[in-house]
Parts: sequence; structure tokens; C-alpha cells
Amino acid sequence: MLFDRLSPPAAPFYNGLEVATQANPWPRVNHVRRASVNSFGFGGANAHIILENYDPAAGVAKDSIRDTSKHPATFTPFIFSAASETALEEMLQAYVVHLTEQPQFSPPDLSHTLYARRSGLGVRVALPASMSPERLACSITDYLELVRARQKHKGRLTSASIVLVDLLYAAGVEFAAVVGHSSGEIAAAYAAGMISAEEAIKIAYYRGWCLQRYVSAQGRIMAVGTSLENGSELCGLQEFDGRLYVHSGTMMGTAAHLQSLKGEYWKHNMLQPVLFAQAIEVAARMNQDAPFNMAIEVGAHPALKGPATETLAAIYEGSQPSPPIYTGTLQRGTEEDTGALSATLGFVWSRFATTIVDFIKYEAVATG
Repeated sequence: MLFDRLSPPAAPFYNGLEVATQANPWPRVNHVRRASVNSFGFGGANAHIILENYDPAAGVAKDSIRDTSKHPATFTPFIFSAASETALEEMLQAYVVHLTEQPQFSPPDLSHTLYARRSGLGVRVALPASMSPERLACSITDYLELVRARQKHKGRLTSASIVLVDLLYAAGVEFAAVVGHSSGEIAAAYAAGMISAEEAIKIAYYRGWCLQRYVSAQGRIMAVGTSLENGSELCGLQEFDGRLYVHSGTMMGTAAHLQSLKGEYWKHNMLQPVLFAQAIEVAARMNQDAPFNMAIEVGAHPALKGPATETLAAIYEGSQPSPPIYTGTLQRGTEEDTGALSATLGFVWSRFATTIVDFIKYEAVATG
């Protein structure tokens, strides 16, 4: 571009190189095409990037590479549906076998058949358009592996919460009250000593199993920043009649209702609205003589911090003391969970008595 002459100090290193001053065709060579690009900003921002061409066939045996040019292109996704998750998985597995055994299929024909000649049932998945049977089969296989991974990890969040509760107790952090939101009520019941860890895992597993087996795939859930009253009024409008429903929180009643957490209780946990704000208010009112110092959200991320702090602020408005400090145990996006939990304990230690956190016992339990 602006190149005129080569600097003498750079001359010894110029063999085999060329500064492009105009658009040139790539040389016909049998090795990887590679370009080096520099950018020097006026303010001192310098960047250097090396670009290399991508060869999808690299490292693949020649006899395994199929010419896809004979397959006409399709721009429509492949859509599959069935009456249940199990039926959908079985159908997709059958397609994988068919695509492997019959590779000479027409993508447009298959795509057209799926969206124009098949009924759209309740459980659905759409996979991106592809010009080869191998790619479509790989997409289906990836989806099936993802589904099986989700099934394998039912109750994983409950398991993590149980471990966090144990670590907090080991560090000397005690709960004056616990409140659970939806499936989080399982871990809350464990933290309160109402159920064992084994019982919590079983409840979480069967809860997930029921959700996957019996809950319709139709419809979606949306978080709306409004009150229960306003939400109920919106759902009552004629245009939304029978289409929208308000669900606000879990945890029913006070300690008197929790004397026996039998199977019927956990059925209600799934079927009845979540009364999260009301549960926080009940917990706060029951402990007016000994107000909370801190609220700790036990879980993978403090997702409930917004609604929880708003509720606490309304409860403590115009009174003393001020609302409790709010923090979480883990933080989404952090590389190390151990670091996030240690930060929580450090946060507790820095704001209260130095003896409130038993770091020696915590270290012994955490390291096994």
C-alpha cells in the first residue's frame, strides 16, 4: 500500500517474504495458505494477527470424504416432532441409522416432507439445514447426547446446594430461617434438618423425572417484574383468557406446616404457585425479636437477589434495623467455585465478629 523501499535492517529477514502493494492471487502451492496482518493505531494500539485457511478435510482419510456437490442445497431447517420425549428420541435415533445406511438422500425432499407432510406434535426440535447426510446425522447425534446428559444430571443443582450447606455449617454459618424457591425448597428442607441428603436427592430426581415425563412442551415461562395483583389482572383480560397464568414463588405456610414433609407435600411443591415473597415476609415477621444479619442465597448463582432484596426492603421500610445484607455462595461465570465460596466466607468474616467463621474446620472439611 504505502510501501516504497525496504529498510536495510529488515533486509536480512526478507528472503521468502513479500510486502503486498496490490491485490495478488494466492500462489499455487501444496502447503497451508497463511497471511500475516498488522494494524498500528494512531493512539498506540498495535495488533498482529496470523490468518490460516481452514481445510475441513485435513486429517480425514480420502475414502471417507463424500462429494456433497451432487446433493442439492436446502435452506430450511429439519424439523422433528413427537408426542413425547421418549418417542422423539427413538425417532431421531432411527433417522441416524437411516442416514448412515442410505447416504444418497435429497436434503430438500427430506426437509419438505418433515414440515409439509408431518403433523407438528407437542415435543419438537429443529436442526439446521445441511447438504450432507453425515452432517445431519452428526447434528442429531449431538442433540441426543445433550438430552441424555440432561437426564443423567437430574438433581445436580440440589446436590450442589447440599454440599454448599454442609460447607457453610462446617464454617460455623448458621441459618435462623430458610426459604426455598421451586426446586430450591428441597435444599431448604435439607438445610432446616427436615430431610436427609439421601431423601433430598431422591426427591430432586423424581421431581425432574415427573417434569420431563408429564409436563407439556407447549408454552413458555417468562419472568415479569410486576406484582402478583397486576399480573393477575393482566391474565384476566379477555385476549389472554386461558392463555396466561400467574405463578409467584414456593414455600407454603410456616413451620407448623413443615412437621412432616411427606410425598403429598412435594406434589404440592410442583403443582401449586410459588409464594416466594410471602415466604420471605413470614420468615422476617417471625424473627422480629432477633432480626436477620445477613441473607445468603445458596446455589449456583444469586438469581433471586433482585426480588429478594426488593421484598426485604419493603418489609424493613421505615423501621430499624435496616434490611439484612444479601450475598450468594457461587457466581455464574467465575472460573473456580471454591474461590467464589471462599469470597462469601470472607465477606461474612469482614462484616461480623472475627470468630463467626471457623476457617480451620472449614479447611479441614473442604479438603477432605
